[in-house]
Amino acid sequence: MSWHSGFQLKVVEGPGAGHIYHLRAPIILIGRARPDDEDSPGWVFLRDPAVSRQHGNLRWDDDNKCYVYLHRSGTNLSWLNGEPVTESPLKPGDVLKIGPIRLEVEVADPTTAPEPAPRAAPLPTAPSTVEASKPAPKTLQLRVGFGFRLEVETGPEQGHAHELTGLFLSVGRNSIQPPATEAEPNPRQFDQLIELSDPGVRPNHLVLRWRETDKAYGLFRHPEAPPVRVYRSQDGLDWEAWLIDQSAVMRQGDRVVLGGTTLRLTFKEDRGERKISL
Repeated sequence: MSWHSGFQLKVVEGPGAGHIYHLRAPIILIGRARPDDEDSPGWVFLRDPAVSRQHGNLRWDDDNKCYVYLHRSGTNLSWLNGEPVTESPLKPGDVLKIGPIRLEVEVADPTTAPEPAPRAAPLPTAPSTVEASKPAPKTLQLRVGFGFRLEVETGPEQGHAHELTGLFLSVGRNSIQPPATEAEPNPRQFDQLIELSDPGVRPNHLVLRWRETDKAYGLFRHPEAPPVRVYRSQDGLDWEAWLIDQSAVMRQGDRVVLGGTTLRLTFKEDRGERKISL
């Protein structure tokens, strides 16, 4: 029998209520990204759009014989016993809430845990067939990075404009690229780090991700950063929202406030296109 922690997570509310996940790996990813095998020991697969692809991790603490939950999502919160959580040990009776799904930590009987299904070995394939079967990379022609700018209206860099040069950007003070981890050895790197000196701004405070369907940037606040205010003036109406645990779309003319810095998204026409292969 494979290793088992002696614990399980039971879905007590939300999609999949009643389902039990036996915790039988030292590192377990929790999220909406589908593993090769739904019953993979290293995954808790939650089917709900409010759950991030990699929402959190469980890491086994062998000294204390318990799991430690680590929050990973940059767009959605995790809750433990009704309180927001970024890192905490888990004990039987604790309830972890991810999106609309509530998971209760229970003591498990390892003898009842199903063994993971064996995976079939891949069929041998001729090199020429492999090369022929690779899909051609998709190329997007986006008016992004050649026209969009973040203009600093208030704050230490007032009057400065940051040209946006990518699809996946980070705005913050002393920001860093996502580090490689055991769970995510090749994390996606930011195309651009926009640095602010405002002491009220945190590292990677705000993340911008291009949404091709909306022709706009999606906004995501780092879970450990203070809330971000978003302002929009449209059709004679002024709109304001706080970016706390949800995302928003940033369009031309919108303003965001991080600490004491106000940034306005502008666009200059006829700056060309950028081809990006995916």
